[in-house]
Amino acid sequence: NVVIVSSTGVDATAYVGTDPTLAALSPALTPTGAVNRARTVLGTAAGSLDGLRLQLTDGTWSFSASPTANTVNVNMVIEPAPGATPANVIFEFGGVSATSGATYLRVRGGLTLRRAGALYLYNVTTGFCVIEGVTFNPNGNTGAMSSANPAWFFYNGGTFTTNATRILNAGANAQAMLRGV
Repeated sequence: NVVIVSSTGVDATAYVGTDPTLAALSPALTPTGAVNRARTVLGTAAGSLDGLRLQLTDGTWSFSASPTANTVNVNMVIEPAPGATPANVIFEFGGVSATSGATYLRVRGGLTLRRAGALYLYNVTTGFCVIEGVTFNPNGNTGAMSSANPAWFFYNGGTFTTNATRILNAGANAQAMLRGV
C-alpha cells in the first residue's frame, strides 16, 4: 500500500491503496497524517501497516508526532514520490522519534535525511532499520541516529554531508553494518 505526501494533500481523505494514480490524485498533507490515515483504512492490528510506503513529494517533511505504525514483519518505507526530484526531498528527524511501533523502517531513494533535533531516527529495541542510498545531514547535531539497543541498523550506500560524530550508540545489543558510505 502507498500514501503520497504533498503540500496540496488532505490527511483525512488521502488515498491508501495499491493504485499509484489514485494515490497521486488524493495525497496526504503530512507524514504523520499519512500514517494515521493508513491506520484508519487498513486497521490497527499488529502487522496491518507492514510494507506501507510513504512517498514524499519535493519539500521538507517530518513526523509531527511519533507515529504508531503497527509494522511487525515488513518495513514501513519512506521514499521520494514518483515525479519528485530525490535531491529536493528532505526528511527531518530528531524533533520526534520516527519509530514508535514502526519496528521495521526503511528509508531509501536518494532523499536527504536531515537531523533536526536530539531524538533518534530509530528508537526501538527489536526489529531493524535500513537506510539505502540517501544523503545524511547531521545538521550540527552530534547525537547518534539510533538508540542504544536496536537489533539491526543497516546503512547501505549514500553520503554524509559532514563527518558525523556518532552514527550509532554503543549499546550492548546493537548490530550495525555500514557499507559503501
